[in-house]
This record gives sequence, C-alpha cells and structure tokens, in this order.
Amino acid sequence: MADPSPRLRSGFRRRKNGGGPQGGPAALLALALLGSGFASLTYQVVWVRRFAVVLGTTNAAVTLVLAMFLGGLGLGALLAGRSGGRLGPARLARRFLLLELGAASCAAGLPLYLDAVLPLLRPATAGAGASAATAVAAALFLLPAATLMGATLPTLTALGRRVGNRTEAGVAGWLYAANTAGALAGSVLAARLLLPELGLTGSSFCGVLLNLAAGILVFLRFGRDAEPASCGSPRTAWFGGRETWPFGGIAALSGFAAMAAEIGWARLAALLFGPTIYTFACVVASVILGVAVGSAVAGRLPHRWGEGRRLSPRFWLALVKLVGAASSAAAAWLGSRLVLPVGELIAANAGDIRHLLDLQFLGTAAVLLLPGIAFGATFPLAVAGAAAGGGPSGSDPG
Repeated sequence: MADPSPRLRSGFRRRKNGGGPQGGPAALLALALLGSGFASLTYQVVWVRRFAVVLGTTNAAVTLVLAMFLGGLGLGALLAGRSGGRLGPARLARRFLLLELGAASCAAGLPLYLDAVLPLLRPATAGAGASAATAVAAALFLLPAATLMGATLPTLTALGRRVGNRTEAGVAGWLYAANTAGALAGSVLAARLLLPELGLTGSSFCGVLLNLAAGILVFLRFGRDAEPASCGSPRTAWFGGRETWPFGGIAALSGFAAMAAEIGWARLAALLFGPTIYTFACVVASVILGVAVGSAVAGRLPHRWGEGRRLSPRFWLALVKLVGAASSAAAAWLGSRLVLPVGELIAANAGDIRHLLDLQFLGTAAVLLLPGIAFGATFPLAVAGAAAGGGPSGSDPG
C-alpha cells in the first residue's frame, strides 16, 4: 500500500542510534531557531545598554531586563505550549511568522516608545517614585516583547512533532540546542562586533532582519499547505495532566534559580572586570553555552533508556539538579577569591585589549559552563519525565 503522507514522513528521519533529527525540514527548523535566538540575545544586550541610560545604572538595567526577559520567555512558552498540540503544520508556521514579526516590530519600535514615554515620566516625583515609574514603563515594553520571543520555541517544537515522528523530549532538546546556540552567537557578537561597529540602532536592525528571515523561511516551507481535516494528536494528551505538574514545578524552580544565579554572576563579574556591556555579555554567553550543551545532551538521553534500563528520566533530572546546585555554589565561592588574580591579569594585559577580552570570556566560561549545562539539561529531562509519567505504565506515550 502506498504511503498516504510521504511529505510529512520525510520531515524527520531517525538516526540508527536514535540521535537528532535529519533531513531538510529538520535543518530548516533548526536554522530558523538559530536566527531567532541570535536576534533575541542581540536585543537583550542592546536593551541592557538602552535601559541603563533610562534607569541610571547598569545593575538596575541588568536586573530588570533579565527578569522581564525570562519572565516573558516563560509566559510565552506557557501560552504557546497549551495550544500548539491542537494546531496543524500550516497554522503553526503562520503563528511562528506572526511571532517573529511581532518581535521585530518591538525591537524596531523601542526608540519610538522611549521617546513617547520618557517625557511623560519627567514631571513625576523625584527619588524612588520616579525610579519605580521608569521601571514600570520599561517593563511594559520588555514583558510583551519577551513573551513573543518565548512562544517561538514551543511553536516550532510542535511543528517538529507534526512533520516527523519524534518524542517530545527529542524534538525539544534538539531545537532548544539550536535556539541557544544562536543566542550564544548573538550575545557574543552583539557586544564584540555589532555594537562597536553598528551602534545600538544598527545592531537592532540586524536582529530585525534575522527575525523576518526566520519567520518567512518557515512560512514558505510549511505555512501555505492545506490543513488536514483533524489536527488533534493523542501524543500531546499527557501535557497538562496531573502527573506532569511536579515536572513543571521543577522546571519553574530551576528557572528561578537560573535567573537569580545569572544576576548574581553578572554583579560579581562587574566587580571583577568592570560594569561594561561586554562583561554582561560574557556572563550571558557562558551560561547560554552551557545551556546549549546541556539541552543537546539531555535531548539524546531519552533514546538511551527503555524497558530494560534502570536509569529513568527522573534519575537524570535529579542528578543534573544536584550537579547544578553544587557547581553554582562552587562558582560563587571561586569568584569571590579571584579579585586579586583578575586585577593582576588586567594589569598585565592592559596594552592588548583584544587579548584581554578573549581571556575574560574564556575565564568566565570556565567558571560558569557546568552550572549552565545543568540548567540546560533540566528542560528536556523535565519534558521526558512528564511524558514518561503520563503513560499508562510510566512509558513514553509516543
């Protein structure tokens, strides 16, 4: 009998060892999230610089931007994840295009927003009242923009499931790794190349172009196809069940810990290297590098266990949380003892700024890589654990 859906089955092909997806559609989705992640972290670096001027201090800008950025990412993922399983490939592709257009519009419109809002805040009371009003005005922009960006990953994860036959954890881990790899490149290149060469406006424009390219690329490949009569999928039925809530709680606590740790590390790095935008970018890039590695490795683990294996997703999830806690504590302990060595390093390399910046990034990455790996592995392992818990006998329902 002829295959009734050869185009959909051609999307993802399993490797012999059960590894990541292959084929044209898989590469296209990964490429789209790579560009989207690059744009998102370029915006984050640019917005820290812009809001440092608005709020008066870099530390306040870092805290506000990270809080609103991560909060918006989580909110967007929640909203998109609840409905993504009920949509077909074409509707998911159209949603992704709209999300990318929205993110690009926010980035392009930020200068106009600040020009319109800041004059209204100047008559406000001085002191804490004025600072709070400015922070609220900044949050009113940052949270919606980050929410749009946060919805992109679950949207393409659902699309990846539709055009292939993969487990939730496999698709999530693979695409999450691509997204964070793009974010890593964006955070480093924005601070090291784009901002010095193109300035704030030019850097934002590069992000806008990448958003548009990613959205159009996915839409042209999947968004113009006719939807099937029924888009429901029993594979996503386990999401939202009572068994999944512990894993959602673990992921939420992990996100809270990651944000708190990243803000603390940014403060510590500012004391060691100075409160520059490159120092912030080094911290963000180091954490993202670890997240990319952790998510890619953890996305492959679900293919390594089976009915005869003893090591379940829950075991790996518990292990990475313990490693994350221990390595985060070690990073804080080590950082507080590097003040004098870092000062001597800066003095010895003051005549070669490029070499000094390279050493700064390598040193930051060496300290923060392991905690970042633990943070990155949490998401796909929580997805795998929720999937295994939702089946009738603790197995993946897919």
